[in-house]
Amino acid sequence: MWRISPASVERKGIEHAVAVHEGITRAVMTIGKWHQRTDGRRACDAELITSGALHKAWVGEHDKRVALPTGAQSPIAYWPFKT
Repeated sequence: MWRISPASVERKGIEHAVAVHEGITRAVMTIGKWHQRTDGRRACDAELITSGALHKAWVGEHDKRVALPTGAQSPIAYWPFKT
């Protein structure tokens, strides 16, 4: 659950989310319907992509390293990163 604006995600044309842990891509998924808790945090349904061009480009056979922005306190970053 994150503090995120689905309207902002849509406005930016974002259709996919990439799961990154310790700078390594772990999964890519298509963003689906958004759900909101009473505290304002949101989550989305997602369809995992396990093969094809998107998976190969963003995750690959052995995962890919991502240089995350330094100093960011939010668990959300938009890719490509703007530094």
